[in-house]
Amino acid sequence: MNQKHLLTPADLQAELPDLGRATIYALLKAGTIPSVRLGKKFFTPRHAFQRWLETACIVEPPKPESGFTLLDPGRQ
Repeated sequence: MNQKHLLTPADLQAELPDLGRATIYALLKAGTIPSVRLGKKFFTPRHAFQRWLETACIVEPPKPESGFTLLDPGRQ
């Protein structure tokens, strides 16, 4: 299996089909998606993209403040 080591914005859009072209470029320009810029072109190393996906998709539940419980037995 021959995978590309450097992903273009079009490759990123194929990996993230819910995001449009403009959003991909905005994330690249902001540095949210790791990339290297060569001239006017963006390239994202595959390993950096995969690491970014792993860390960006971690959703932690909110931490309850002291005395707060998600289930209040007194309320129904």
